[in-house]
Amino acid sequence: MGSKSFAIKLFGALTVIALLAAAPLRAGIYYESVTTDDRSKDRIVVKSWVDGEKARIEFEQGLDKSMMPQGSFLVTTDGGRTVYLVNPKEQTYSRWDMEALLQTVGQVMEAMGPMMDLSIENPQVDKLGQEAGGAIVGLPTTRYRYRTRYDFEMKIMGMKRANQVEMDQDIWATDALQAPGMGLWLRADRPTGFDGLDELIHAEMGKMQGFPLKTVTVTTTTNKKGKQNTSRSTMEVTTLDRNRAIPGSTFEIPAGYQETEWTPPFAQQEGQEGDDGKKGKNPFKKIFGGG
Repeated sequence: MGSKSFAIKLFGALTVIALLAAAPLRAGIYYESVTTDDRSKDRIVVKSWVDGEKARIEFEQGLDKSMMPQGSFLVTTDGGRTVYLVNPKEQTYSRWDMEALLQTVGQVMEAMGPMMDLSIENPQVDKLGQEAGGAIVGLPTTRYRYRTRYDFEMKIMGMKRANQVEMDQDIWATDALQAPGMGLWLRADRPTGFDGLDELIHAEMGKMQGFPLKTVTVTTTTNKKGKQNTSRSTMEVTTLDRNRAIPGSTFEIPAGYQETEWTPPFAQQEGQEGDDGKKGKNPFKKIFGGG
C-alpha cells in the first residue's frame, strides 16, 4: 500500500471518528403510535425518540397544521415538565405549555360572556379492574379498566343543552420502560381543562404503573330525551425499538433559532389581525353554526 493511499484512508478514518465524537450516539428508545377515532375519522401518526428524560415527538400525520406547522416537532429534556415546539421552517421555537393552553380555552369562553357557558357536574372516576394484558410490541402489559362519568351542560346564547357522558377506558400499560420521557405522549391521565374532573382522573389513573402501549376509549353521550351517541377511539404503539442509536442533537434546539411566543389559533379574537395579516374568526361559529 502506497503512503499516499494510506494517508487518504487514515484521514478518512480520523474524519469519521471526529464526526462521531462531535455527535455522540446513545442507545435510546424509538416508537411509533397510531391514534384513530371512528367518529371524526381522524388518524394521528406519531414518531418519537426517547433517552431518559429527553424526548422528541414528530407528528407524521393527522394533527391540525394550525396547531402544529408542517415539519415542526415537540422536544423536552426534563421528562415533559418543560416542552418546546420547534419550527425548522421558520427557525423558531416556543414553549408549549398545556396548562396555559387550557387556560386560553377558558379565557376564550369567558370572553364570550353570556353567549356560552360550559360546566361539568357530578364527576366520577372508578377503577373497574386490573389483570394481565398480554404482550404488545414484545413487552408484557397490565390491562386497567376505568369508567368516567359526568353531567355536561352547555349554554349557548340562552339555549341550554345537557348530556350525560360515560367513558369506558381499557388501558394496556407496561412497566418495562423506565424512561420518563415516554410520558410526553404516552399517558392516560390527559387533562380536560375541568379542574374537578382532572383531579379525579389524576388521583385514580395516577396509580397506574408504567406507560400505556394501547388505549381504547368508548364514549357514550346521552341527552335528556335518552338519545345516545357512541364513539370509539384507539391509541396503539405499533413499532418499538429499545436499542435505537440516537444522536444527542435529536433533543437540541438548533443554534440560531429565535424564541417566540406561541399563541393557540383559537386565542385570536374575531376581527383581530394576526401575525400573518389575516383576521381572526370566532372559533365556535363553525361548531355551533353561523359560519
